[in-house]
Amino acid sequence: MAYKLSDLDKKNLAAFEKDHSRRSLVGISLVVGKIRGLSNFRLQLSYPLTAIAGRNGSGKSTVLAMAACAYHADPKGWRLPGRALPYYRFSDFFVQTQGEVPVEGVSIKYTFRSDNWRISEEHPEGKGLGDQYRHKSSGGKWNDYDTRMRRQVAFFGIDRVVPPSEKSVLKNQKNYFSAASANKSSIEDATRKSVGRVLGIAYEDFELRGAGAHKLAHVKRKGYQYSGFNMGAGEQALFGLFWAVHSAGKSTLFVIDEIELGLHEAAQRMLLNELKNISFSAGHQFIFTTHSPTVLESLPPEGRFYLDGSANGTQITEGISPAFAAGRMSERASTELVLYVEDASARQLLLSAFNSELRRRVQLIEVGSNSAVVSHANSRFIDRAHSSKMSLFVMDGDQRSALTSHRTAFLKRVDPKHKQAAAEWIDARIAFLPSDMAPERFVASLIRDHHIDAFRVAFGIEREDEAHEILDKALVRGGHSEIHWISEDLCLPPDQVWQGMCQIVANELPSVFEEIIVKVRNLLKDGAP
Repeated sequence: MAYKLSDLDKKNLAAFEKDHSRRSLVGISLVVGKIRGLSNFRLQLSYPLTAIAGRNGSGKSTVLAMAACAYHADPKGWRLPGRALPYYRFSDFFVQTQGEVPVEGVSIKYTFRSDNWRISEEHPEGKGLGDQYRHKSSGGKWNDYDTRMRRQVAFFGIDRVVPPSEKSVLKNQKNYFSAASANKSSIEDATRKSVGRVLGIAYEDFELRGAGAHKLAHVKRKGYQYSGFNMGAGEQALFGLFWAVHSAGKSTLFVIDEIELGLHEAAQRMLLNELKNISFSAGHQFIFTTHSPTVLESLPPEGRFYLDGSANGTQITEGISPAFAAGRMSERASTELVLYVEDASARQLLLSAFNSELRRRVQLIEVGSNSAVVSHANSRFIDRAHSSKMSLFVMDGDQRSALTSHRTAFLKRVDPKHKQAAAEWIDARIAFLPSDMAPERFVASLIRDHHIDAFRVAFGIEREDEAHEILDKALVRGGHSEIHWISEDLCLPPDQVWQGMCQIVANELPSVFEEIIVKVRNLLKDGAP
């Protein structure tokens, strides 16, 4: 189902875009070098909660480490229990043993929305978007930690879900976690309420006992008191997280590895809702990794990203659907959008135009004719409430002039009481191949007029006049038979000729496909079947 922006989502989007006092991190780019296999990527953020999905080993945790190192803080300021410093350095995350390749020869660009820029021509009022760079040369050190943008940061790794009973240092001190003062602070009260809302539990009391680095949650529920030693992993992790969220003050960046750990699906949804509310009221920003479709379903498209890291480079896909992420992480193709096209020629043209990401996310089905495309549209409209897949109905370019008649034919088959909804539905889901010609004629004409050299190279034609003659003859004969005549002259199978010609257009003039690619991406982002 399509994600529907709530009023809270809209408020968070607006605040993230306009509130410079938060000093939000709005971009991370690795512009030079490699870090743990990541290379040359750009992550642009537009929502205060950001989920990064991806397979194990793709580099998600590395991106989190880079985010945590974006800011500096007052050495005497707030910090998580056990932290010697209130800020993070790259050495906190990038540790090498003998023989491992160190992080060096890299440059990272951070983009911030801030009210704390030095007055300059770029920032005459000291606020707006701006960049900072962190560099580490070969054999050198990271540059100028203390010049980083000022903001509190808290990093939560996966060790947060290790039960206290499995930590020997806590077990050895179990007798020292005595009751604190009877006067509870507002922080403890807010923490109790937040965890209660997430888990659906009416806690009567909560306190964080201990001093210094070692603290332990104690709660009271239905008159029974118990400590973190007797909590589930997810429960005790939530108390640690929300105590930090409510004690940190305003506008802190929280970086969380695998946010869903230890939580059932309903708790995951409630956690994201609680963080949305806190983000809006306190100005906090949350960047986290996940393997959970439930987490992704709980966020607007602006907060969802998929990270692919491989030997061929790093790719970040924005606005992904939960189905896409689940399919990619399971290494099975996950079709989110079905494109109904007239025939094999249309299918091949679009396959050539789409990049590998789109090819993984869509399915193209040949239905035989433009009237069959309309018939399938009627069927999908009737089934829309029972289908999780989206649809796009694509006709050849020479059908553009008949749009009104195709639309009328569609609406004639719709129950009159649903006509208004049907009209809006089909208008968002009907598309055309490039130009106002049949695809074969369009491709042959475009190649003849602008890309004759590419045609000669692709098919081993020595003379330019021979190439022109082949295309001219086919265009004169026309009637959707252009490829047949070209293949006859080239002594090659028609399918091979058409595939090669489609690839020429896709390579030489990709802009002609922009209209339909934008429509496909908008539907993938919207998610409505």
